[in-house]
Amino acid sequence: MAGLNDLKSRYECVGDVRGHGLMMGLEIVKDKESKIPDNELFNNIFEKTKDHGLLLGKGGRFGNVFRIQPPMCITEQDVEFSVDVMERSIKESLY
Repeated sequence: MAGLNDLKSRYECVGDVRGHGLMMGLEIVKDKESKIPDNELFNNIFEKTKDHGLLLGKGGRFGNVFRIQPPMCITEQDVEFSVDVMERSIKESLY
């Protein structure tokens, strides 16, 4: 959660990080103030995460929330890889 919350603090398009335990969600929005879902950006990021080897689920009422449900055997190295891929994918989709 700390890595995802760090992304939230640094990127205007990450509207919320929520969840409990190993069931988390990362919401993609146009901006934090309006919280309007950004499905186009979500889809771009989603495709890039797959290109980089990270498979995530889609969810949320508007289909703009990454569903993150890693296996119980996840390691710290796996977490670091996943957060790195998320950040790279966001950056590549924004610029």
